Amino acid sequence: MTKIHIKLQKILALIEGATTEGEMMTAHAVLQKAAIKYGIEQSELDALKDGIGRAASVDLIEENVGKIVSQRPDAEWSVASVVADNYRCGTYFKTLSNRRRGTYSWQIAFTGEPDDVGLAIQAFESTIGVIEKWFKPYAKERKEDIYSDVEVDVRRFLGEVTRENAKMWKELTKLGRKKWRKERKTLKYSYYTGFASALREHYEKLKETYTSTELARLDIPVAVTDALAEIETTKERKEREVDYCAINKGYSDGCEFSAGRSLEGL
Repeated sequence: MTKIHIKLQKILALIEGATTEGEMMTAHAVLQKAAIKYGIEQSELDALKDGIGRAASVDLIEENVGKIVSQRPDAEWSVASVVADNYRCGTYFKTLSNRRRGTYSWQIAFTGEPDDVGLAIQAFESTIGVIEKWFKPYAKERKEDIYSDVEVDVRRFLGEVTRENAKMWKELTKLGRKKWRKERKTLKYSYYTGFASALREHYEKLKETYTSTELARLDIPVAVTDALAEIETTKERKEREVDYCAINKGYSDGCEFSAGRSLEGL
């Protein structure tokens, strides 16, 4: 397919995706002018039109992002799904199963047209880098609160540390570490979810400034949604525990990120 044919096929796709009569008439005028200029017959245009869906499906690619992990990265996926929608991509969990052990490994994957996937991954990785930097000091603050609460409870139960109760002190303070490991997962998921919510709102506000033609170009290609529908997920997503303070903190930081908050000092 020549560059001229690709250009004409994009115009035909714009006609099919037009949301108003005015857009369709304008695109038709551009198509007729180009067809006359390059001597394209109607039969060629019909063939290009028939090939729109097939061309889109051929051009789709899939790329994995992030590490392969033993626990499904729901926190990161909440951000990936927002970024993917904004860059005309699809995203899903790619799973690797170990049948002998009966375990799964997980990785986030983006699928879509090459340019869209490249932009989406770049945006996702840079955004996740910021979120990780901003989550760490918040997690540290919450950790100190949790350990402080455990120490107060142990001190109330055992009194001050002595030679006689030192072993008991050690065993009970282990509960603080165990509690923190579980709590941190909840905080991370909640913070990332709040951050992602702020990002989605930011993207939606930007769309309000676009023309109808620009909005039509942001629609996720049918080939992408069809490809996602064919992907079999190994497990359904579970409902996760959330911490509403962490959600609010993530949302607040997400709003500041969208407004251009600097990374200096972090």
